[in-house]
Amino acid sequence: MLAAAGLAWAGEHPKLIEDGIHDPSNPALFMLQEANDIIATLPRDTAGSGINWDEALQEGIIDPRAGIAPDAKMKLLNQDIVMEKTSQVPWVIFPHRQHTEWIACEGCHDELFASKTGATRVKNMYAILNGMSCGLCHGAVAFPITECKRCHSMRRNAK
Repeated sequence: MLAAAGLAWAGEHPKLIEDGIHDPSNPALFMLQEANDIIATLPRDTAGSGINWDEALQEGIIDPRAGIAPDAKMKLLNQDIVMEKTSQVPWVIFPHRQHTEWIACEGCHDELFASKTGATRVKNMYAILNGMSCGLCHGAVAFPITECKRCHSMRRNAK
């Protein structure tokens, strides 16, 4: 499996020997993968880094760690949460499955979000844009929050 941590964007990257980070005199440098070679194998997306990370995961191209702690474990949860307090815009569907494929439950619960549905109020998009709630990851390591329809995808009163 390819370790995808550290690939922040799909732009052109300098060769490792020229990047100013790696020691060009290190004889083991040739053992490392060049970023451009890795990125070329990943499925494309129209937003964010330009890489469709979910598709890369489903195809088995990448294998993310559950968290920073070595004992962190993924626990796949196939449950959607519908967030209806969205002013006049479409409701948000929060898909646990896609999130729990990427990070252990402890990455969000109970510090960022309470485990009980509806117990945490997501303040507003301004707060999210400033890195709170969903904005902690979206816009940093997940697709950007400017992709409104990826979250606000359920027609109001559609239940």
